[in-house]
Amino acid sequence: MLTLTKSVLYFLLFCGIFWILIRILENKLVFFPTKYPQSFDLLTHYNLQPQTHFITAGTTKIHAWYFQVQNPQATIFFLHGNAGNVADRIPFFHLLQQKIHVNIFAIDYRGYGKSSGTPTEKGVYKDAEYAWRYLVEELHLHPEDVIIWGRSLGGAVAVDLAAKENAAGLILESTFSSGKDMAKRMFGFLPIWIFSGIQFDSANKITSITYPKLFLHGDADNIVPFELGRKLYDCAAQPKEFIKIAGAEHNDTYIVGGSSYWHIIHSFISETVNQKQE
Repeated sequence: MLTLTKSVLYFLLFCGIFWILIRILENKLVFFPTKYPQSFDLLTHYNLQPQTHFITAGTTKIHAWYFQVQNPQATIFFLHGNAGNVADRIPFFHLLQQKIHVNIFAIDYRGYGKSSGTPTEKGVYKDAEYAWRYLVEELHLHPEDVIIWGRSLGGAVAVDLAAKENAAGLILESTFSSGKDMAKRMFGFLPIWIFSGIQFDSANKITSITYPKLFLHGDADNIVPFELGRKLYDCAAQPKEFIKIAGAEHNDTYIVGGSSYWHIIHSFISETVNQKQE
């Protein structure tokens, strides 16, 4: 009996230590920011000259770029994934403005690029909220002209924002249903998801979003499983559309998808913005 009690105590001690380690390390397992000048020279390469903005988010300064065109079809509020910084997305922004005539407002979360602070789940949610407020109140953009677009981890940030704010539409690309679902896929038999405080519970939040939603996911995605993107779609209310991009991995959806990809994006933006304006 005494041996059994010791075993239980040792097990509980192990669980306690494991829980503490996960809580200490989990942000480093999720967020992989880089600071400028990494990828900054891509602006010159693509001959882009965005406006630079710094947004006050509590005690944190959030860096944003605003790429403008004349007579835009809409404005994209873009939320990037968990690695690099916003400058790494410049080739995509260049193509997006070539294929579809839109403004692009893109931020670096706290700790990324030129933004101060350290990234956390709650922190990146706040960054998006403050940036949205800045977009509407300082840049005087109308919500019915704005499409929120989140890619990968940025999809979870986009869902959180979209559940609080009324935009024209929501695009979710290569993203997942929840942080716990991702942890189960990444760590297999290790019960990391039980001990983690990171939620990114998009599956629960997306049920309250009533405006149009477009989901895009490569069926060869080697980072975020295709099934988790589909699971998030299944949780969402109508109106919604899911596009499977055959052969696409995590970061090449717009390359593999080609002209069909851009046609789908163009149609979605046209229909949702026009519908909001009517």
